[in-house]
Amino acid sequence: MSTIQNESNLLTSISEEQILIERSRMIKILEIIEQISWLHQPIVVRLFIEKTCFKIPQDWIIALKTLSDDQLKELPLSPTTKIKDNWPNSLKDFLINSQELS
Repeated sequence: MSTIQNESNLLTSISEEQILIERSRMIKILEIIEQISWLHQPIVVRLFIEKTCFKIPQDWIIALKTLSDDQLKELPLSPTTKIKDNWPNSLKDFLINSQELS
């Protein structure tokens, strides 16, 4: 069987529902990337020059300062991360979305 036939068979075996689910996931991923563009756009060397760390929302910093080093290392993808009620909604949304999409 040729590669083209294999790809064609694969595409026909994917349901429309699966395509919609994957499309929805991709849109959500792009939204997250856009929301935190301040974090990933500059190249590493420019992080210091552009003072990217100062672009982290102050309310995130206050919330994250309460975590231990080990807890911070687990963010954002660890399913054991306990999201606290008093954290800013933007931080909670980021963590929930990151965990769902990981």
